[in-house]
Amino acid sequence: MTDSDTFIVGDKNQRSESKKHAQKAKAAKDNEHNYVKTSEIEFLKNLVGPSYLAFGIYGFFNGIYRSTKEITFKNRPKKLIATGLINIIGRQVSKFANAGGCLCLLYSLVRKTTTFLFDEELEELSPVQKQFIFGFLSGSLFKCSRGIAPALFAGTLMGCGCASFVLLYQYNKISFKLH
Repeated sequence: MTDSDTFIVGDKNQRSESKKHAQKAKAAKDNEHNYVKTSEIEFLKNLVGPSYLAFGIYGFFNGIYRSTKEITFKNRPKKLIATGLINIIGRQVSKFANAGGCLCLLYSLVRKTTTFLFDEELEELSPVQKQFIFGFLSGSLFKCSRGIAPALFAGTLMGCGCASFVLLYQYNKISFKLH
């Protein structure tokens, strides 16, 4: 029996309201089956995108600083000076933005993988300790190609940064959630 085969008793207003209610119920049922959990995708969207922009802005200012140190302004045409400034700034922006986006993407992958593999071991840790571990692993993995000392330094720095975000969240100083 389809919707067109259903017979509803009542006046015209009652019949139209009943049909609207049946259509809404059917649409809600269809949406339940098509619902996809997007918490991880939203986490990536809310972490990687802003970090890419923030690191890009930092790279912009770093590029301005470096361009003033590298370019000599004597006996050069203005067009050549402007091109040199833009090239240095552009290199710094892309370098820092890509590194920041990659680091946050790596953090989210390490967090998800570590949680999946070591779920029982991580249950007894506090959120601050968990975020320090996730940050340490992702920071050290990010810098592991440079050697052991830079990897340990970057891991410690990233771990402290992630743990500080959790502490700030716990004390209601920020509304961003890392776990």
